[in-house]
Amino acid sequence: MRQASIVTDSRNYRKEVVSMKKMKCSNCGRRAFDISKLPTEKLEVKLKCPQCGKFVLVPCTSESEIRAP
Repeated sequence: MRQASIVTDSRNYRKEVVSMKKMKCSNCGRRAFDISKLPTEKLEVKLKCPQCGKFVLVPCTSESEIRAP
């Protein structure tokens, strides 16, 4: 189930706003990328972290999600 809200801008156009989840780098622990929703199947993303510059494998699970304090 996605958390979404409807926003109206100054021209009265309606658009859906989806809350994005922030995923952390498995090396440095800082924000690596955003994802709209966590997948139901096991998924890992390999990317170059924009923070530490290393190639890392980030599992798309709730443990890798950055939570607000």
